[in-house]
Amino acid sequence: MKTEEHFNNILDDIISKIEDEKLLKDFFKNIGETITFGKQYSFLNILSILSQKEKAIYTEGFHTWRKKGRFPKKNTGIKIFAPVFKTIKKEDEEENEQEEQDEKKKLLLGFKLITVFDYTDTKGEKIQEIEEKIIKRNLYKKNAFGSPSETFEKTKKLMRYVIRQGYKLRFKDTGDAGGFTNGKEITIDKSFKKQSLAVLCHEYAHCKLHFNKKARSIDNIQKEVEAGIVSAIVIAKAGLNINKEAGYISFYAQQQDKEKKRKLIFEAFKFALPVAKEILTNI
Repeated sequence: MKTEEHFNNILDDIISKIEDEKLLKDFFKNIGETITFGKQYSFLNILSILSQKEKAIYTEGFHTWRKKGRFPKKNTGIKIFAPVFKTIKKEDEEENEQEEQDEKKKLLLGFKLITVFDYTDTKGEKIQEIEEKIIKRNLYKKNAFGSPSETFEKTKKLMRYVIRQGYKLRFKDTGDAGGFTNGKEITIDKSFKKQSLAVLCHEYAHCKLHFNKKARSIDNIQKEVEAGIVSAIVIAKAGLNINKEAGYISFYAQQQDKEKKRKLIFEAFKFALPVAKEILTNI
């Protein structure tokens, strides 16, 4: 399979999930668990892995698994992207060997597809570190903070974190909006209902992505989908209902044609995943 074809297949797979709330909830939950418990990959490879194996736990290449005493099973494997570099150096006859070494640079030529294997698709010696990750992941699923009291505590923890990042919090009647931000101050409805966690995640994402000095020039649809993805990943991992976020993302995404939709999804996940990971790490 060609790299471009695989890339488009990933985006089309996500787009198909956007049209199904149940699939979308499971997808966001799996993303949250992967960025918390799995191996650290680029956002695109996280999406690539989950589009092929939704319950992937931990992946490595064939030779790495062999060194660890495990061997991939037949007819398994997950395609991910790997960068292709060309080493270049300045030509200067007077440079000594060390200087030549220092002058060497890597030029990114593109990407190729390589195959990795999930831990569950290999057999052999048990690896304690990964077994412990599985236990922690399963324990988290069992004790996801879906109860009102646990959600309230996590929301307060996120509030404290947001304040430490230099943002102010206000509580007032916001009507149907639930919350909003001007980039310096986040306002949440004074009723402080269960969905406050989702609202706070959403508005914090706006602050991080759309109000900083390096903010991109993008339209409101892109902004809202990015913030919606951040919120959906966090609350799906928490075991909470994401119907509102799913409908929100779907509403904006469905306004685009196929190519624009692909671009929208690619850009949105590229910028949303690091913010979602930041939130999950700090609550």
